[in-house]
Amino acid sequence: VVLIVLGKAQRAVSGVDVVLTWATTNGSNADSLLNAVAPGDFTQVGATVVTIGAGSLTADLPVVSAEDGIDEYDEGMILNVTGVTGATPASLNANGTITDDEVAPQIYIGDVSIGEGATGEFLVTLTAISGLDVVFSWATANNTATQPADYSQVALTAVTIPAGSLSISLVVVTNQDALNEGSESFYVNLSGLVAATVGNSQGEATIVDDDGPPQILISDASESEGGTLTFVVTLTSISGLDVSFDFVTADGVATTAESDYTGIASTNVTIPAGSLSYSIQVISLQDVLNESDETFLATLSAATNAVILDGTGVGTIMDDDAEPNLVIS
Repeated sequence: VVLIVLGKAQRAVSGVDVVLTWATTNGSNADSLLNAVAPGDFTQVGATVVTIGAGSLTADLPVVSAEDGIDEYDEGMILNVTGVTGATPASLNANGTITDDEVAPQIYIGDVSIGEGATGEFLVTLTAISGLDVVFSWATANNTATQPADYSQVALTAVTIPAGSLSISLVVVTNQDALNEGSESFYVNLSGLVAATVGNSQGEATIVDDDGPPQILISDASESEGGTLTFVVTLTSISGLDVSFDFVTADGVATTAESDYTGIASTNVTIPAGSLSYSIQVISLQDVLNESDETFLATLSAATNAVILDGTGVGTIMDDDAEPNLVIS
């Protein structure tokens, strides 16, 4: 409501009717965010004639502001007066200010799931459109996924959601590798908010692994009688996970009962993540018998994080005893 007050050097009641024409116009501040604009912010009033009756000092010129639900700066509009009769105007315009009564919106960032080697987009959303630019900073942070191996790091970066917009996307690039490693995750953190409050400031990205488990195989081994046989268990590719399996020896022609070798009962063995092979040693026993080479088996089973391609190795104990002399008496 704008009051028109009559008077010259001071207020004075007139003995005649004072007639004027008035109208509203949008604000004219150099910063457009500070201007009220009809009809969104107030109801425009066209040229309207008002009479201040003789003996009265004021007249009300009502301007209705609009409720918009948008957090914004206080905004100004202008009331112009023309065609005054019965008085000399002290001023032909007045400034009206619409005081904003909305609270700042909250800001939220969502979680995402990304295929290995793909680009992930985090959606940052406001709970309501704002009449102000919403500014914040964001950066990535390691969790089980680490940079630069698993994703490209983003250092602290300022971003603006322009006034009138509701959301913005933040892009992070993940890296392809050949490791079977399971799903891994990293974070995107928001900070330094301007013109918004925190709803959720941390998003989590899950990188979904697309590499299958490696295959596992065991070599054969041979050694002279009394030596140590080395079986090499190898993966077809390095894994990002620990690979475990059970190992056991089994008699063939060579037997533990006849003291040909020292058997190994079922034992769980682990190839650590990042390693490609593991060696297992079996001790053969010396005797003085001239005999043929003898064999036993080394077997793998119950593999975890790998698929058994060849789970049986043959251990060959090579005899080193000379043939006996034949003596006829």
